[in-house]
Amino acid sequence: MQKINYCYYLLIFEIMKNLASYLLLLLFIVFSVDSYAQRKDPVRDKLKWDKLAAPSNSDGEIEKIYFGYTRPDGKHFNLNSELTFPIPAEEFMGGDVYEKDINFDGIPDIQISLGFISGYGAELFDAWVWNPKRHIFENVELYSNIVNPEIDAENKRIMSYNRIDDVIEINEWKWVDGQLKNTDRAYQDANDDYTPTPDEHLMQCKALVGEWWWVDDGQLPSDIQLILNLDIEDATLYCSEAQIYGSNAAFDLDCSYNKGILTLTDAFGASDELSSLKLRLQLNPRGDLYGTFECTVGEHYSKGTVTLRMKE
Repeated sequence: MQKINYCYYLLIFEIMKNLASYLLLLLFIVFSVDSYAQRKDPVRDKLKWDKLAAPSNSDGEIEKIYFGYTRPDGKHFNLNSELTFPIPAEEFMGGDVYEKDINFDGIPDIQISLGFISGYGAELFDAWVWNPKRHIFENVELYSNIVNPEIDAENKRIMSYNRIDDVIEINEWKWVDGQLKNTDRAYQDANDDYTPTPDEHLMQCKALVGEWWWVDDGQLPSDIQLILNLDIEDATLYCSEAQIYGSNAAFDLDCSYNKGILTLTDAFGASDELSSLKLRLQLNPRGDLYGTFECTVGEHYSKGTVTLRMKE
């Protein structure tokens, strides 16, 4: 009888021990759900959003992006963004809106794309974080300095990878006392490491399609203007036309675009007069093509730097 009682108590003990484990698990789940619920904001969830607008100015350029929201109490707020520099409307590739938790508080914030600033696919954004006490979005002033921001929720940081010529600048950003801070910066050689994906390469090529005009006085003979027409076919960039106005020089240029560098050379010397042209260019932050050139037109030989701007 005593042995039976001992087994009975042992069974009760095991049941109670397992029950305690289940209760602890249940409490953990309830706490987790409750914690998540505390990070939800019913006001944030009931906002009515405006339709985003990016109208052209009198010059046909995009300067600002207009966006906003209305709270359940009827108050309206604007999240307007100003571009780093005006972009012709037909070239503007920004304006996309993303809901992402930028400050890692569990509440989705807002990112708006300002477009691209280089042929390497460098994209800038404006950002607003939700203030659950004031029930409004607040602009993150430094966020538009972060190129290609990548949200690393696991490590509560924002990473940035920006290629500049043959160097990749790597920046780490973290929230310190409620403020976004640049906490680390490093550089690495991009020559061997950077290989754009097919989509990235196509995007880079599309950014160059159009008619480009020489905008520097440069070192070409007076009254001469270089004009290039770049086009794309099957994800391959090519030069459909190259002329130097003020002379009879026209060129059939061999075009290659690799790792953000556009190289143009006179493939066949297509001109009745002695002429040749070589260009090595890349996009600068303004969106112009900038680089070096060598040019022979008749008896005139020039070399130096050149800036080409997309025709408006």
